[in-house]
Amino acid sequence: NVVGDKVVLAIKRIGEGFVSNLSSGGSAQCYTPTSEEIALAVRATKLLGLDFAGVDLLIGKNGPLLCEVNSNLQFRSSFDATGKNIADDIFEYIGKVL
Repeated sequence: NVVGDKVVLAIKRIGEGFVSNLSSGGSAQCYTPTSEEIALAVRATKLLGLDFAGVDLLIGKNGPLLCEVNSNLQFRSSFDATGKNIADDIFEYIGKVL
């Protein structure tokens, strides 16, 4: 999850086969992204002109691959996996840019 120009939270989704969506039975755990993953997530968010986004990455053999960028963040699943409320980061960011 990107807010402004930084990754404020990351989760790793785990599932059977290719399906890892939490609504389809996948699970999530707290994840520490690499510097390459952070750079890709922030760049994708900025290229789309977004102030915050949920960026889905796939872990490839040669580094991270961009899967999709979501303008609606997964507040509940992120909180359940990490205990961190990303709404706090978003409100802090909004307060700085206004």
